[in-house]
Amino acid sequence: MKVLITGHQGYIGCHAVDIFQRAGHFVTGVDIGYFADCTFTKRPRVDAELTTDVADLTPRDVAGHDVVVHLAAISNDSMGELDEDLTTNTNVTATMHLADICKTAKVPRLLFSSSCAVYGDSHGAHADESFATAPQTAYARSKIAAEQQLLELGDNNFSVCILRNATAYGHSPALRTDLVFNDFVARLATENKVHLLSNGGAHRPLIHCRDIARAFLDCAEAAQEMINGQIINVGDDAQNIKVIDLARMICAKRDDSDLVFSKTAGADQRDYLVDFSKLRRILPNFSVNYSLSAEVDYLLNSCDKRPNLADELVAGRYSRLQQLKNRLDF
Repeated sequence: MKVLITGHQGYIGCHAVDIFQRAGHFVTGVDIGYFADCTFTKRPRVDAELTTDVADLTPRDVAGHDVVVHLAAISNDSMGELDEDLTTNTNVTATMHLADICKTAKVPRLLFSSSCAVYGDSHGAHADESFATAPQTAYARSKIAAEQQLLELGDNNFSVCILRNATAYGHSPALRTDLVFNDFVARLATENKVHLLSNGGAHRPLIHCRDIARAFLDCAEAAQEMINGQIINVGDDAQNIKVIDLARMICAKRDDSDLVFSKTAGADQRDYLVDFSKLRRILPNFSVNYSLSAEVDYLLNSCDKRPNLADELVAGRYSRLQQLKNRLDF
């Protein structure tokens, strides 16, 4: 199978390249290169590569591929709030351009990386794919808008599947420390402290970034009738967790560590639990390979091996928000 992955240099993209290649597929990578220098370890190499904006791709670029995995995005809440127009242009307009040229070039399948952030506040319920969305941020609103337009474009000859990913965590060649789990671990490694910006009472569903990449592979290899037009929550029921409980679990990994609350810490309006039972129905062979506790140990050990990590964190090497500000002169 010939696969095109947008955002292949990114946090999840690096794992996706490796996983698809290990499964025997030819991988074309597309990336604008904004975060090319944010490497933590060596990235896997793609079989073919385009360094360009998704918005500038042509039908010729995507022609001949069996599936397009669309990961490229303004990819979290803080980045989305930086410039809402940029977020909309990247996450909605460029996504629909990609979908249009895929359909024109007769690419049979598009897999779209969305987010469980679209649920916003589930009021204590476990949100399944039919649950009313309540996006709290520009990022979440952009994902909902793209989902709706993509599903309208799909048909029997152009299969669209939406993967609503839980909050990603864990080691990646393109590490991000602007994700809650990774931030807690990196701070523990460098300061022996875990910092909370909120009171920690909100729930988050979590899933390892490599498990997300594996879900995309399984959807790419699934029968078209199984995934066409589907929205699928991607995560693990056992990894729905309160932020404060996550912080305490990570903090407990080091003796004499401190849990520190911001002076302005209050309630986080993004508070959602998610139901992942449909994932098991659609992809019965899929299971998560990573646990929170084991990944704390692994990532903490990896952080300890980087003698300049504290300086790298201050410089924003692993913060996509800081790197985007640097690139775009915000």
